[in-house]
Amino acid sequence: MPPPSSGGRWLPLLLVAAALALGWNLGGHRLLDPDEGRNAEVAREMALSNDYLVPHLNGLPYLDKPIVYFAAAAATMAVPCWSSWNTGIFMRSRSFFSM
Repeated sequence: MPPPSSGGRWLPLLLVAAALALGWNLGGHRLLDPDEGRNAEVAREMALSNDYLVPHLNGLPYLDKPIVYFAAAAATMAVPCWSSWNTGIFMRSRSFFSM
C-alpha cells in the first residue's frame, strides 16, 4: 500500500497565496471599461431599487447575464461604504472560489 500523499499540507498555503495574489492592490485600479463598469452599474441599480428579480441599466431591463450574477454583486454593494472596492472584491472572490 502506497504512503498517503503529503500534498494536502500544501493546500492551505496555496489558498493563502492565491488570496494574496487576487487581493493585492484591490482598490488601486479602476473598473475596466466597458464591461466591469456596466455590470457594476446594473448591480448598483439593483441594490438601490431592491428589485432583485429583473436587473436594470438606466431604467431599462438588462438581461445579458444571469440574474444571480447581478444579485450577488448587489449584495456586496449593500455594505454601507459602497465604492469600486466592493465591486472588486466580488469579482476577485469569484475567481478565488472557482479554483
